Order: sequence, then structure tokens, then C-alpha cells
Amino acid sequence: MRAAMTSSPVPHGSLWWEEPGLAYPTLEGELDVEVLVVGGGITGLTLAYTLAEHGALVGLLESGALAGAASGRNAGFIVASPSEPYQEMIALWGRAGARAVLETGRRTHERTRQLVASLSIACDYRASGSFRLATGDEEAADIRASIPAMKADGFPMDEVPISDAVPAHAA
Repeated sequence: MRAAMTSSPVPHGSLWWEEPGLAYPTLEGELDVEVLVVGGGITGLTLAYTLAEHGALVGLLESGALAGAASGRNAGFIVASPSEPYQEMIALWGRAGARAVLETGRRTHERTRQLVASLSIACDYRASGSFRLATGDEEAADIRASIPAMKADGFPMDEVPISDAVPAHAA
């Protein structure tokens, strides 16, 4: 694959990095690679690193600072599952498809833990599960209806009363 693109570095504003990110020169010309990854957030960086680890000649293009956008503010939302309740995912993709989506989220965290450890990345990574707060009774009912199927498919989930999850509003 040949690519001809330009990019320009921008100041790094990540909440996660204590030091500014490295500045790289603008690409002016062609890049001869087997795989070109566009985007240097957590997903693009992990993909490029993993492909290179397996012997691919990889190029990575980023228009700003590495992990300087969403990944620098919210860790790229490394979440265990999409926002749809599990029952809705089953309706969309079938039971096997819904289970595969959650397994992908689980493997994402496993890969992140592995990279943090093997590369000695000082980032205080902690897998602490997910917490989802329903915005209303209908959404709460949808989420609640998913609990038995999630548990049956090996994804522990418990309902927590709102009073245990959100501190009382100070008057």
C-alpha cells in the first residue's frame, strides 16, 4: 500500500500524560507499508503495535498528538460492552453474536492489561468492571431484563439500588 498524506502535530492536551507528547514531522511524500493505520488513539496504536509485533510493516498516521483526542481524555472508552442492553443485542445479532460482542470487550481489557505489563507502561490501569446508570424507568427495565441472559452467558451483572450508587444530594 502506498500512501501520500500530510499531518501536523498539535500540542498534547492529554489528561493522562504528565509530559507533552513527542512531536513527529509531517509526512510529505509516500509511505510504503503493508498496513496503514489512520488514527493514533488507543485503538489505532494498539492495532499498529499488534500488527508490527506479528511481523507486518505498519504505518501510522495521526493528524494531532498521539492519544491527544478522545483517548487522551477518556482512555478511548475502553468499555466491556456497547450501550445497548444485552436483550437488544440478542435481538440484533442473535445470542452468539451478542455473546461475541461482550467477549470482544473482555478481550480488549485482557490485551490492554497484557500490553501495560509487558511494556511497563506507567498508567495505573485497573480493570474494575462497568457501571451503568439508567436514565429512566424504561431503560432500567430493559437493563434489568438482560441480567438473566448475561449471567447465563458468563457475564456477571447485578442490579444496585440507586441509593447505593449515587450519593444523596447535599441540600
